[in-house]
Parts: sequence; structure tokens; C-alpha cells
Amino acid sequence: MMDQTQDFFHKKVKKSVALLQENISGLRQTVLQTKRFPEEVWQAMAQVGLMGCLIPKEYGGNHLGLLELAWGMENFSTCAYASPLPMLTNMAIICLVRHGSDELKKKFLPKLASGGIKSCVAATEEVSGTNMFRIETRADKKEGRYILNGSKIYISGADIADKMLVLVRTKTAAECQKEGLPKTFGLSVFFIDVRSSGVTLEKMPTRGEVSLQQNIIRFKDVKISEEDLIGPQDMGAMVMFDAINVERVLGTALVLGVSQHCLDVATDYAKKRNVFGEKTIASYQAIQHPLAETKIRQEACRLMMEKAACFFDEAADPSQVGFYANMAKYLGAELGLKAVDAAIETLGGKGFHENHDLIHLWEQARLFKTAPVSNNMILNFIAEHTLGLPRSY
Repeated sequence: MMDQTQDFFHKKVKKSVALLQENISGLRQTVLQTKRFPEEVWQAMAQVGLMGCLIPKEYGGNHLGLLELAWGMENFSTCAYASPLPMLTNMAIICLVRHGSDELKKKFLPKLASGGIKSCVAATEEVSGTNMFRIETRADKKEGRYILNGSKIYISGADIADKMLVLVRTKTAAECQKEGLPKTFGLSVFFIDVRSSGVTLEKMPTRGEVSLQQNIIRFKDVKISEEDLIGPQDMGAMVMFDAINVERVLGTALVLGVSQHCLDVATDYAKKRNVFGEKTIASYQAIQHPLAETKIRQEACRLMMEKAACFFDEAADPSQVGFYANMAKYLGAELGLKAVDAAIETLGGKGFHENHDLIHLWEQARLFKTAPVSNNMILNFIAEHTLGLPRSY
């Protein structure tokens, strides 16, 4: 059963989503045509408390937890708004909450809770790809501060974010190997200003995130304060594991919301569309079955996501959370493609009309199968770490 705080939160979210739904079609078209980030949706999320779900009350949050945050993001995504920026910002939030110093928490968490700060996450590099242990961007400590050099790629929303959660090397992989240290050692996490001196952005001609642009970020002798370090130096891998689990859960929540939007569009159209005789196409099994299968997949995916979120909120071991979070992400990626495809099949030629948004959602759904981690890598993870099979890569 929900307590009064949860009940109030749910009512606020539903009311806000209902208001957005009244004008969402025009907003989506504007976003598609101009690539403008919909600030009004971000503010609506912040006003109902979505950005404060992972933040303790003493820092301005409501501390409702990841489960409620995922529920809220799923509901907002039923508007076919599935921007990853709230997810990325909450990755930074959880790093600060669980690993940040008191000074960092006091300085940034209240602003993050209110929606006054947006954050991107800079981890991926050209050579490393999915393997964060191969990153080469380096922060060297000199005279009481760090000097950052290197580059990141495919960084979503860096051009509109205020802050950046950046993963770097403070000890190279070669140095770790020479000293007999594990590959997880030598990584550090910082929370820095996107517009710091020495940081340059280059927008990439990529697709799949609609309202967000992906960027190449280059660091040239960027000066970082010691106070901007999250967690101990060289122990950033443990910091990132919490962030990655949040990413998996919230990414799944976004897909769940989009899948419901697809079902709503498809079933509404099918009930009205008449082609042969008096019956609508809603009576055809060829239309019904793909939509019914999508609904089954949706429910299974949601249960897995909720299980992962519950373990996370109970502060279970990150590896245990990761097991369920990865499975939720896998199911979510398959669900997204199934939902969009079933909706397009139902609408026929109209499914490719931009006014219905479905063809753009297909790009987003396909991207989620590849990023932030591919489904094949999740299968590798489950095979090795759960089934005890030999490492295959």
C-alpha cells in the first residue's frame, strides 16, 4: 500500500502528465522540427518532485526512491517524451548521494532536486566503447588540483547540461597492471562545469534521441578542484556501478512509457479504421496478436524493472541489483522495438507520417538496443556472471 507521501506524488504526476497530453502533439512537432530541448517538460518533472526522488530530505529531495522515480518517468514517457537527460542527471545525483562529500552534497543536491541543474555523463571514449576500463582520458594531480586532458564521444545533452559527471583515469591501466592492481583500480569520478576553461564541444550528426544532441567533448589542461572528486581517488569504478544501475532502470522506464504510447495510438486507430466490410481492423487477429504480445512483454518488463528498483532502494549489493537491472534493460530494448513495429503495422502507411511520431520512436527504440549497453553484452554478462559459463569476449 502507498503511504500519503507516495499517494500525493502519484496524484501530482498524473495531473502533470494529463496537462502535458493536452498540448503534447504540438510540442513534439516543434521539438522534431527545431531539435529544441523541451524545457517545459523538464520543469514539469521537477515541479512534481521527480528530480528529488533519490535525494534525502535534508538536501531538498523527497527521498521516495528509485522505484517511485521509475514509475514517474514511465508515466511522463507515455507522452512519447523519452529524453534521457533526466536519467543522466539522476545518475549524477546518485553518485553524489552515495559517494559525494558533505560539501558537494550541500552545494549541488538542492539545486539538482529543484531542476535548477542539468547533468550529462561523460564516460564513453572512441577506443574504449562499452569497456570503461579502457578509457584513456587522464586527470593528473598537481599542486593541490587535477589537470584533465583527453576526450569523450557520444555524450548526450552536453550542449544543454550545466554539469558533467566525468569518468577519468588517475592511474593508467598499464600502471595498474605493473603494480598488480585490479583493472577496476585507477578510475576516478569528478563533477565539473561543462563550460570550464579548456572544455570544447563538437556536436555529432547522430540520430535517435530527438531532443538531445550527442557531442564529442575535448579536455585541454582543464583545472579541477580536489573538492570536485566524488568518492576516493582511483575508486571510481564503485561509484559508477551505482550510476549504471540507475541508468538501466530508468532507461527501461522510458521504454515502458513509449510502449504504452504505441499501444494507445495503435488500439485507438484500429477501433476506428474500417477497410473491408463493417468490421474495423481491430477485429483482425493479424492486428490483435502483435499488440497483445506487446502488452505481455510490457508487463514482464515492468516487473523486472520494479524488482531491480526495489533491490536498489534496499541498498542491496550493486552486483545483485545489476543482475536484475541488466535483465530489465534487455527486456526493455526488445519491448521498444516490438511496440513501435506493432503500432506502425497497425497504422500502415500512416505509421510513417511524422504527425504520428512513430517513425521517430523507432529510431529511439533501436538506439536503446545498442546503448548504453548492447543486448549482446547483457547476454555475455548473464552467461558469465550468473550461469558460470566461460568469458566469451
